[in-house]
Amino acid sequence: MEKDKLIHKVCQDTSDIFTRLFDHRPFLNGEVQHFIREFEGKKNTKDIGLLLKSCEKLTDINDLLNNSIGDNTKEVISSLLNSISKTTISLEAVSSPKPLEKHCGKKRRRKSLKTTEPDYCP
Repeated sequence: MEKDKLIHKVCQDTSDIFTRLFDHRPFLNGEVQHFIREFEGKKNTKDIGLLLKSCEKLTDINDLLNNSIGDNTKEVISSLLNSISKTTISLEAVSSPKPLEKHCGKKRRRKSLKTTEPDYCP
């Protein structure tokens, strides 16, 4: 019995020594965890810097577009208003009823109605 206990203790100690000398998993796990923390920390810092630069560029582009769209919009709106007013004047001139007597100086007889009505010049 004493021998068995002694052999068991020697085997356990030998196993512990072997594990400490040749099993590098705990050490490697620690190194890998440290590397990952450092890498992610540096990467996150780099990513945050890139995001801030992108945000600045987008803000600049937004300002430029707002300014250029504002200027172009004013020009386009004034052009459209002028065009609309000219078209409105033309439409009013065309759509206002004017008898032919005043406009063309003659009356025209419609065959289907057989009445004399003021007509518009063709």
